Amino acid sequence: MKRVFIGVIILLVLGSYAVNAIELTETTIYVDDDNTDGPWDGSMQHPFQYIQDGINAAHDGDMVYVLTGRYHEHLLVNKSINLIVEHNTKTVISSIVENDIIQIVDTKNVLISGFLIQNEIHFDTYLAGINIKNSSQIEISENSILGCYDGILLKSTDCLIANNTIVNNKLGISFGHYRSGLNSKSHEQSDGQDGFIPQYFHTGNSITLNHIRNNSDAGIDLSYSMANIVSKNECSNNWIGIRLVESNKNEITENNLYDNCINTIDMADNQWNANYYDDWIGLKLSLFSFFPYVIPGTLLANLDENPSSEPYHIGE
Repeated sequence: MKRVFIGVIILLVLGSYAVNAIELTETTIYVDDDNTDGPWDGSMQHPFQYIQDGINAAHDGDMVYVLTGRYHEHLLVNKSINLIVEHNTKTVISSIVENDIIQIVDTKNVLISGFLIQNEIHFDTYLAGINIKNSSQIEISENSILGCYDGILLKSTDCLIANNTIVNNKLGISFGHYRSGLNSKSHEQSDGQDGFIPQYFHTGNSITLNHIRNNSDAGIDLSYSMANIVSKNECSNNWIGIRLVESNKNEITENNLYDNCINTIDMADNQWNANYYDDWIGLKLSLFSFFPYVIPGTLLANLDENPSSEPYHIGE
């Protein structure tokens, strides 16, 4: 009898482990725009035709695997999933209406990697390639984004934006401004009127190893942002390479800034270190090679005390 009891306990424990294993198993959901006739169940044999159908069918922790093709969609991601492609940049998501192409909203632990995200409608409107709102621990990597008002627009924390190519937008990567910026709380001013105190969001994010080129405004634009790291990016042929407005305690280090109309603007207090600037006086006159690089924007300008004499190799 004792042996039977012990055996039952072992079976129950093993059963519990089996249930947990099932719960933790990642499901892969397939999408292929070539499957126009169905059936559609997200399996490898019967993939969904549309990416949004794959997202809707996914649960937290699942992978949505998108086969090579051209998808005319606008996506809403509001769960913890990995959205990846069969071949990098051969899988296109293009806009069909005046709306953000991918919105990531109120979630965490999302990976989006390998897409070509493109606005093809040819209008100048507030449209982002990827808009990340009220989310955290989001990774956007190895995508190409072009033709949008904002390449990536972000109001979130602890996100990673890495190894993307962002070209021919108005703003390349933007934390803040018209739709994703300042939150505020009311306070009473000395004259008895209600006023507002700026609240900083867009914190703890990392922007690294991106190629940001040919954007008609700023390559990287931070507004009302704090404690972010901007490192090892190539910002070239933009109107402004990197701009910070009402943003403090951000670290800008080891970036390449060249062939921009204006390399830098910093209207607050941030840390600049070891960036390469093609207009640094130390490059032109060796006599001034010990001079810092002056970051324009405020009366007491920020300084990069250690500008690089050579551009960094940032792979693509």
